[in-house]
Amino acid sequence: MRFTELPIAHSFRPLVNQLRNKLGSRFLFDSFFKLVDSLESEGRAFKIIFRTFGHDLIDVQEDMNAFAAGEHPLYPGKVRPHLRLETAQMYHGRYHSAAFKLHPFNADAASDSSLLPPPVVPTEAEVLTLIEDMSGSKVMAINDDYDHWSQHDCHPSAGKPCWLHSAPSAASSPARPVHLFFDDNIHNDPDDSIVAVRRVAADGSITPLSGAETIEEEGKSIVKVFCYEAIMNDDYFINHVDKIYKSAPS
Repeated sequence: MRFTELPIAHSFRPLVNQLRNKLGSRFLFDSFFKLVDSLESEGRAFKIIFRTFGHDLIDVQEDMNAFAAGEHPLYPGKVRPHLRLETAQMYHGRYHSAAFKLHPFNADAASDSSLLPPPVVPTEAEVLTLIEDMSGSKVMAINDDYDHWSQHDCHPSAGKPCWLHSAPSAASSPARPVHLFFDDNIHNDPDDSIVAVRRVAADGSITPLSGAETIEEEGKSIVKVFCYEAIMNDDYFINHVDKIYKSAPS
């Protein structure tokens, strides 16, 4: 029996139906696709990296590639092959001691670590270089290391890595990409959150922020997503991105 079929949950049925009608058969939210379409229309440089602890990357790939093929109902016929999520751009991200590495994607390896292929991006510095490379594919996906996070009591430093560059020491220093990480499981708790913000120093060294420092990044480099709002408001992600850029130091 479904939850909304229980007498105590009848009042939730209209809400569930509302969400079902808005999503249809799609896995990804319309507000996400509207952000992508807006970034493209404005000519802004961007790269999409899907992140998950779950087993849903095949669903993500199907939705993203339908959008790229012009099959999304809000963007019919608008073909964008450069926004396809190719299997070669899908990875398992795993911590090896304190370092984060990428392994080729194998759908079965998400639930059976014995099927995990050897790493193909063997250092965290190379992972960051790949993610920030704007010359190749514009879409990637990473199945993150849930076991590592769980074994470390869900501490922020053990979660999905998000990299934060230190402020440049001189005005002539080259601009670095800005990472924005959206997730619905970000908590205002120094001991429990899903994103591991990792500071990248000028010399390339990488260190995780403390839980308290991670909280300070909320609304800057990490954003907690409220799924109901993100589903129902097509401007949800656009509004958040605009707000972050407007509040960022010039």
